[in-house]
Amino acid sequence: MNRKNNRPPLIGVTSDFNAKRPDVGGTEPTCFVRSRYFDAIYAHGGIPVALGLTGRKGMIAPLLSRLDGVLFTGSGPDLSPSLYGEKKKYAFAEIAPLRVSFEMLLFKAALAQEMPILGICGGTQLINVASKGSLLQDISCQVDTAISHRQKEKSGKMSHSVRLVPGTRLYEIIGKKVFKINSHHHQAVKKTGRGIEINAVSPDGVIEGIEIPGQNFAIGVQWHPEIIFQKDPISRKLFRAFIEAARKARV
Repeated sequence: MNRKNNRPPLIGVTSDFNAKRPDVGGTEPTCFVRSRYFDAIYAHGGIPVALGLTGRKGMIAPLLSRLDGVLFTGSGPDLSPSLYGEKKKYAFAEIAPLRVSFEMLLFKAALAQEMPILGICGGTQLINVASKGSLLQDISCQVDTAISHRQKEKSGKMSHSVRLVPGTRLYEIIGKKVFKINSHHHQAVKKTGRGIEINAVSPDGVIEGIEIPGQNFAIGVQWHPEIIFQKDPISRKLFRAFIEAARKARV
């Protein structure tokens, strides 16, 4: 019996990184993952594995050889605009360079192997920038008709609707054209990167989802399905499809 093919798929989950907050490591560099990502993966038949950051490029291939899929998580801070050829126009905290470099390398290597990839919120933005795309640095300042993308309601509440693009992989998975999501971001995809297609937009035209056609599974969503999956069947469909893609890719 091939025990590797029998076991649940292993899903690498990218870590957030902090060296300043006293409640998360204090001054000691600390990697951490919010448990909601683990909960969503476990609930859909996968085994989550937190990925510690490293600047050693030679460790990326050995790391991926032990995984069946990668989930790129969100983050409080944002990507530096210098990564997509822009100057910083607004005040916001930036993601630690170590995390950025690690995730860029990880994404490109996983994509080259056609390993299933799911990006959530900031993870979606990372996928686009790593693909030579750009971001809206602040939606409220750059989109005149923008609805509120930073909801005041609790994160488990739905905020606004999104419309899926027919013919996309995400539409195929969800099977519904319009539905409501939660929303906790001030940046979003502006110019799509190479090979990136839009699969979801909000009523004000802000891009809410992207994917890479031709890949086994490479989807990013701007909302947080890992927060609402327990009560939201659409979120469960997304995680189920991701875990199943990882399971099939391993065989």
